[in-house]
Amino acid sequence: MKIGKPELTENENLITWQVTVDYSHDHRVLWFTVPLAYREMVTTLSDSALTALIIPAMAANDNIEIFGSISERVYRSIAGPVQHVLSLILPVLKPVKVKAEKLVVKPQTGSGVATGFSGGVDAYSVLADHHYDKSRMDLRLTHLLFHNVGSHGFDSKGRQLFRKRYDHLKPFADRTGLPFIPVDSNLDEFYPGFNFLQTHTLRNMAAALLLQQGIGHYIYASSYTYPEIVNNRKNKLCLNDSLLLPMISSSGFEMISSGAELSRLQKIIMISEIEDSYDALNVCTDSVTNCSKCIKCLRTLFALELTGNLERFSASFDLDVYRTYKFRYMPELLSGNRTAAAELRQIMREKGIRIPLSAYPKALVRILRSRGNKV
Repeated sequence: MKIGKPELTENENLITWQVTVDYSHDHRVLWFTVPLAYREMVTTLSDSALTALIIPAMAANDNIEIFGSISERVYRSIAGPVQHVLSLILPVLKPVKVKAEKLVVKPQTGSGVATGFSGGVDAYSVLADHHYDKSRMDLRLTHLLFHNVGSHGFDSKGRQLFRKRYDHLKPFADRTGLPFIPVDSNLDEFYPGFNFLQTHTLRNMAAALLLQQGIGHYIYASSYTYPEIVNNRKNKLCLNDSLLLPMISSSGFEMISSGAELSRLQKIIMISEIEDSYDALNVCTDSVTNCSKCIKCLRTLFALELTGNLERFSASFDLDVYRTYKFRYMPELLSGNRTAAAELRQIMREKGIRIPLSAYPKALVRILRSRGNKV
């Protein structure tokens, strides 16, 4: 795989950062765009390209040659230890050699502190710690980022959903007073055979590194608690954020995992005290706004109900729809082995709330399927 020098072009209101990519008898272009107003934050280094393309290269067993300049620390980490971690998590990946044209020991980086903001529970937990907690002076957020690196779907439909979701979240971001930067890309085109949940850590890291001339710290919201991380490190990169983030940080750009010390329920309770979130909490993956009946919506709403905070979020969810579909979540609640499900079951026991008997057969099916048995 040959990765060309980054090229920056201005078109209308956007700045485009792109590199040519030649591998496996194929020629492509990897690109990212951000609004032109943030031009000074965009790096000319190849850190984003190597971070974004190391998994595709390892999957194709294709050595990498970089024709641009790259941070030495990022290069050394991805050329060596990062690949060992990736191959342990995803055994289909095979280590490859990485060669770079020029290494930069102390790249120029900014003083900003950013986090990715999707409107979900994990994202709000970062805001609670690094924006709303006025007693905290270190690592106070200066920017919010919104990435299109695979979570919104593929091609033009995914890009359309990305823009709709950004527009939906922007009123909340404006209330925080923090710039809300959309980072678009075609990165998902390079990941056939890998779903977003498996690989989102490196994808989002690549987008964050793009803006390192304006950002010196990037806070990555953890989706898992420390016990879950310690007990199960395979299959998903996000279970290994605490390993990967510091490994791919450069000498002036630090990536930090945040929130793993809190359970899902603790995060939801904390968010329930943030009034700005009452009309802006967005956890749904099925639509731009919360559908109030998918598993993610039901899981969040059920936790809000058990903790006495449901009505606070009536502007974010349709509570009548939730009450109609609430019991769809019961089989997952019964069969779930994550901390979040266990906490909710404990609260139900303490409050004397029983799960309907009709949920048990479906829960058993879920358990057997998770063990790989045919039902």
